[in-house]
Amino acid sequence: MQLSRGPVRGVLLCLTGAAVALTSLACTPRASGGVDPGDRVDAVAERITAPAAGGDKSSLLVPEGRLELVVTEPGETVPARDTLGSQDLSAASGARIVGIAWKVVPGAASTVQTALAGPGKAPGALAVLAGDQQFSLTEGEQWRRGAVFVAVPEDAELMVEVDYDTVTQRVDPRTGRQEVSAAAQPLYEEPGDLADQSSCRPGQGADPEWTATMVCWARGTTVSYVHDVGWAPEHEPWRVVQLEMRLDSAVHQGARYAATASSGTALLDGAEPALVIPREIGRGPGSISEYLVFPGSPGPHELSVTRTWSLSRESGPASAPDQQDLELTGSVEID
Repeated sequence: MQLSRGPVRGVLLCLTGAAVALTSLACTPRASGGVDPGDRVDAVAERITAPAAGGDKSSLLVPEGRLELVVTEPGETVPARDTLGSQDLSAASGARIVGIAWKVVPGAASTVQTALAGPGKAPGALAVLAGDQQFSLTEGEQWRRGAVFVAVPEDAELMVEVDYDTVTQRVDPRTGRQEVSAAAQPLYEEPGDLADQSSCRPGQGADPEWTATMVCWARGTTVSYVHDVGWAPEHEPWRVVQLEMRLDSAVHQGARYAATASSGTALLDGAEPALVIPREIGRGPGSISEYLVFPGSPGPHELSVTRTWSLSRESGPASAPDQQDLELTGSVEID
């Protein structure tokens, strides 16, 4: 049976004669003969979440979804069949054992917030707080789902804490009372999905010998967290703009051209985005679809776009150039 210990006490343990490795190189038997506060063992999740277990349900929101928790009442013993080990558990004097099961359910926040969180990528950790002591429930990157039995001090008030990329939140598993940091507070407000799309206004400066048709529209929203740039500053959520551009046709002196590539800029009130995230939608080189992430500030805002298209001749006079570049511009107001 693999018995682990949280960060409060990092030593090798022996339980009824079975050596259990964690962070030390030797094993010291305990005289108490039971599991002490901080000791934990992997659990059969269904033994904790089943209605018959009588566990209390609570939850917290993280950028990629809802962290759902089930915590059982403290007890003195746990049968081996409820664990992933082979031995019964007994609490040491002054300790009790609780079962804790958890999972992150995607999509509790807006669709855009969930997508930009980079589900499965952000670092995180869970811990149980028992009075003034803290015991880790997770190790490494696999923190989004799990179940353990953990020993805690007898009669200690419990809180479960999640650390999501350095921002912590807590919940009382018995009452559901939450302690939410300012950075995470917007997650609990009305989900703000993307606004209605607005078409770009044509810009100036295109070669008058070109006849080109460009579809361009954008829409915006705000989010609390974006993978790769992290949490937004308190009270200033990231402003996210979805930009869609497509060059439908380009004709120059009777020759028709198709786009082979493009590059360009998009500025919000003259400022460059903190991050550009291409959307994977499988369109051709004539189409652009991306999320632009800007520092938050009150709107409305002006998005200015400039795109240079690399073109290849499809039809027309043989005297026309095989390759040409075309720059098109536009702007759109974002709330």
